[in-house]
Amino acid sequence: MFQRSTSQAPRGNRSKSPMRRAAQALAFAAGVLMTGGLSAQDLSTSSASLDFGDVFTDNPQTLTLTVSNSGPVDLLLDRIRAFGEGYMLDDTSLVVPAGGSADLDLTFAPRHNMPRNGELILEPIDGSRMEPLRVDLTGRGVYPDTYYAPTQDLSQEALKTALTALIDGHTALGYSPARDEMYMVIDNWAVNGIGAAVNTLETAYTGRLVAGYSNRSDAQSSYNVNTEHTWPQSMFGSSDPMQSDLFHLYITDAGANSTRGNLPFGEVTGTPDWSDGGSQRGGGVFEPRDAQKGKTARSMLYFITRYGNLGSFFSSAQENAFRSWHTSFAPDVVEQNRNEDIFSVQGNRNPFIDHPEFTERISSFLGTASAPVLNTAVVADDTARFGQGTDSYRVWIVATGNQPVSITAAALTGSPDITINLPGTIAPGEAGAITLSGPDTLVYAGTLNLDWSAATGSASLPVLLDNALPTGLPAPGLDQPRVWVNASGEACLLFGQAQEGTVRLFSTAGQLINEAVMQGRDRICLSQQGAVAGARVLRWQPAGSLRPAVGWTLPALHD
Repeated sequence: MFQRSTSQAPRGNRSKSPMRRAAQALAFAAGVLMTGGLSAQDLSTSSASLDFGDVFTDNPQTLTLTVSNSGPVDLLLDRIRAFGEGYMLDDTSLVVPAGGSADLDLTFAPRHNMPRNGELILEPIDGSRMEPLRVDLTGRGVYPDTYYAPTQDLSQEALKTALTALIDGHTALGYSPARDEMYMVIDNWAVNGIGAAVNTLETAYTGRLVAGYSNRSDAQSSYNVNTEHTWPQSMFGSSDPMQSDLFHLYITDAGANSTRGNLPFGEVTGTPDWSDGGSQRGGGVFEPRDAQKGKTARSMLYFITRYGNLGSFFSSAQENAFRSWHTSFAPDVVEQNRNEDIFSVQGNRNPFIDHPEFTERISSFLGTASAPVLNTAVVADDTARFGQGTDSYRVWIVATGNQPVSITAAALTGSPDITINLPGTIAPGEAGAITLSGPDTLVYAGTLNLDWSAATGSASLPVLLDNALPTGLPAPGLDQPRVWVNASGEACLLFGQAQEGTVRLFSTAGQLINEAVMQGRDRICLSQQGAVAGARVLRWQPAGSLRPAVGWTLPALHD
């Protein structure tokens, strides 16, 4: 079963502390998790998929996945990974008790009002020979503000068109009324909530404070300030509604405004020929101070979205600078409040203040926007290890880009007798499995090399197959199983048929090193990790038998 709950503040991908995680992994490696008879059927999930449905971007949702273990030993999932934007785990490891279950919480915290497909891969501890579990993830982000409902699921040119339609046709106040509103209300600290005892303004480019003016005309004449059009008036003939659009108007020092003139914006390199208050000019560009950079960028992105590239003023160099400034200097409360105040008089909003992430879905404001081709994939495993009763293994490949992925080549070093079955085309956000199958007479340690449908699409994965039996030993029987140490250093027993009982590994001094319960299987392997140098004894006690345990001496360990 899975349950739905809400989470106001998702905690992100957290894992145990490195020391705790290492101790936990060591405990399982030294214990029954190294049982060779474990099978993939021992572990199962309550659902093969989790669908979060529509989730508001300001209210993350959490679902609980139950992992069940029908086997006789506790199992450690020590590498749990969530793929896909917005999917986050509270824990990246999980202990599932024998014959029981454990819950795993997964949170979907979308940033965009877009559908998001993802994958959850749960990988048992290395050495268990159990293949990872896979759960498909789906969900769709939704903005809580209905103003932007027309942008749902849109990106690139479709999003640009929708945004233009949203902010088009606003109420044009006229140039003088718009400036009066800006000087006396929108940017006046005594009114707009910033806080001042008298009418106070801060100039955009130099940060100079103007305090005590009575009206706009007084501020302009007595304090030498005027109004900056971020997109120069000369580029649109000083015509309305562009001239009075408050989203690109700012109060500036008259001298700074004149210095900027019609220069494009950009980063000044070298020695500037003018600077004041953090703003500077040089090399044919004007660079606002840091406090203004983000505002300038969002004003320009608004303007080109609303009106187009009037006067061909917008350039690729400026767009690059605006994207950088927009990211580095995010909207603060003052800018957000200004957006609200302008909305109250103009009836439209600046989308890039409300949702700065819109720029991530528009690859170009100057030209035609199209999604970049991301033909990327990730191998969800770090090692494919199987054998000792598990003769096949699925390696999950997750398509992490926006294009379908096809595995074009897969080969194992050394060309072993292992069959490789490739998945079909893997859709974006989905996972496909490469299945490895080998005979139970093969020991192999090598590398799986993969290529997929991209010039740089390649990966490699260590592969260990240690299910072969040693030669020269008698055929296995009920009382005379085959006993050997495999390529991984584990002590192994193989009977002629399925058994029930307990296997224990001792030092010759009688110290118990490891033990495991065998239920309905014909083979088992125990880790010797933690054993001191010297010989060891492997003992088998059949379930319900009154006979003494049967024992075999193993070759000595060396320091």
